[in-house]
Parts: sequence; C-alpha cells; structure tokens
Amino acid sequence: MAIRQKTLTDGSKRYFAAVYVRDSQKYIYGSTRTRKRDALSDETKLKHELYSGSYIEETTVTFDEAVSTYFNLLAVDRLSEGTLKNYQSLYVNHLEKTFAHRTLVSIRPYEIQQLWKEKSLTLANSTIIKAHTLMNNVYKQYVKWDEIKNNPLDKVDKPRTRYRTAQIWTKEEAHTFLETAKEYQSYMVFWLALNTGMRSGEILGLTWDSIDFENNLIIVKQQYSWSKKKIVYHTKTSTSMREIDLSQSQMDFLINHKNSQNPKSNIVCSNEIGGFIQERNVRRAKKVICDRTNVKLITFHELRHTHASMLVNMDEPLKYVQERLGHSDAKTTMNFYVHTQKSHHRETAERFSNYFLSE
Repeated sequence: MAIRQKTLTDGSKRYFAAVYVRDSQKYIYGSTRTRKRDALSDETKLKHELYSGSYIEETTVTFDEAVSTYFNLLAVDRLSEGTLKNYQSLYVNHLEKTFAHRTLVSIRPYEIQQLWKEKSLTLANSTIIKAHTLMNNVYKQYVKWDEIKNNPLDKVDKPRTRYRTAQIWTKEEAHTFLETAKEYQSYMVFWLALNTGMRSGEILGLTWDSIDFENNLIIVKQQYSWSKKKIVYHTKTSTSMREIDLSQSQMDFLINHKNSQNPKSNIVCSNEIGGFIQERNVRRAKKVICDRTNVKLITFHELRHTHASMLVNMDEPLKYVQERLGHSDAKTTMNFYVHTQKSHHRETAERFSNYFLSE
C-alpha cells in the first residue's frame, strides 16, 4: 500500500498517495488529504491513469509565468489593444500580489472565491468579473495544453453582472453641446460620434479615402492605435468592420469640412498641423464644453449610447442598430441601450391604462 503519512505540529495526521513509476524510476504523488480513504482513492486513480496512458504530469510554472505566457503567446493576437492593456493592468493591480508566486496547480477554488468576496468590498462588480474571466482564460488554455488536469475556476461562482444604466444626452442636449463645440478642434470628433455612433478609435483613425462620396458611406476598416501612435488596419471585432450609411445632408457637411480643412490632411479629424488628435485632448475639450453649457458630463462611449438611443426613439429595428454600431451580439445592444428609454415604458403604461379603463 503506497500511502504515506505525516504528522503536523498540532498532532493531526495527513495522508497522500505515492505511486512508484518504474520507467522513470520516480514517485508521483497525490494531494494531501485529511482522511486516509481519500488518499487511497487518489492512489487508485493515479494507477489507472498510469496504466491507461492518460496520466498528466502537471506543470510547476507559477501563476505569474502562466499569465505572462498567455499574454505574450495568445492574448496579443486575440484581444484588441485596449482590452489587452486593461487585462494587464487588472492583473498587476488585483491578482499579482495574491497569486503571482504560487504554482498554477496549487491555487484552490475556495481561495479564488475568497478573493472575489474581499474584492467586492472595494471594487465594481464588473472589475471582478473581468478578473475572473482573465484567470479562467489562463487556466482553460493550460488544461487545453495538457499542462494541468483541472481548472479551479470551474468550481468558483462567477459574480453576477449588474448592468449600469447608461448615461445619455437628449437630442436637445446633443445640439447644445455641438453648437459650443464648433469653437474646438475636437468638434468633428464629437459630430461623428453623435451622428454615426462610431467608437473613438474608429473616428480618430478615419481617413478621407475611407469615405465613399458617391454612395454616401463611411467604411469602417481601421482605427487609431494610441500605443503605436498610428492607424492599424483592423477593428475591435470582425463585425466592427462595417459600412455606415449617411444622409445627403450629412455627406454635404463632411464635404464642406474637407474643402475647408487647413492644413489639408487625409485624416478627417486632424489637429492644427494635420496630424492625429489625441484622445486626452478630446476628453479635456468635452469636459470644458459640458461645464460651459451645463450639459451633463458623459463618457465618450456614452456618445455611442446617445446615438443608439435616438435610433431606438425613432423605432428603428434593433438589428439595424446592432449592425450600425458594429456589435457582434444583439444582447449588447439590448443591455446597454433599450433599457435607457424610460419614456417608452411610461407611454406604454399610459396607453394600457387608457385602454383598460375605457368603457
């Protein structure tokens, strides 16, 4: 019987299986157990895996090494630049201190669950969900590579998503903001966001040769990379590559802007020397304009929300809104935009009440 025993300082006993492998002339060990029968069960399982050829000698890499491998080997190609940067920051700020030095196989589900509970006292629920997703992606990949047997995240309860009601502008607020924004270099950035629902990187990387003037289309196929300080010819997802229809008046507005642009540049939203406008300058201008106009301050991404909410108010089909914004999943469109239209719910309630109470 290959069960070994050790006595702890408090006098309690622990047991673990030790199975000798003749080919490699070494022992393989099971987990430390408080009950001898559990260690016996481990021994039986280890022997079965050895004889059937399914035994995996688990890696001894640390969690820090595993995360680094995931970032450098896979995430750099799979994730957008912004998402990768956010995950790297999230790891350093919330996971590294707790798990970096631990071997991948030593981290237990209850330890992860405990960390999520502790973090919930100071972090937004969405941040914990992202941390859970990052750990899960790393472990899933190492299971896939046959470096470890199990993914502890399979036994950890993922925090539930709590959707925040998006802050949006009314049509009147948008007009008030744009009227004052005409005085600022970032005006075209704001105009495009509110008129097309494009993302900030898509707008800042938009070039005149990506606009089809004959068919009144903006062809979204590229974005500006803040870290590389240049245009990259890919978008956030495959569905983000899209064509956005413009009205004739919108197209005329863009043509007038192109003709009056000084200095001339292939960049639609260019700065005073014809180069790229920096995102921090856009944020700064947005805050100043909101302060001047008493329009509530919202994030740049919520300008997309505002554009979408206007489309919903116009009773445009959800599928069209999804395609115009470049969402890969209609649920994203539903979760972030449709529930913001409280006036629709009130109108429905009024119509039902009038119908129900009428004779």
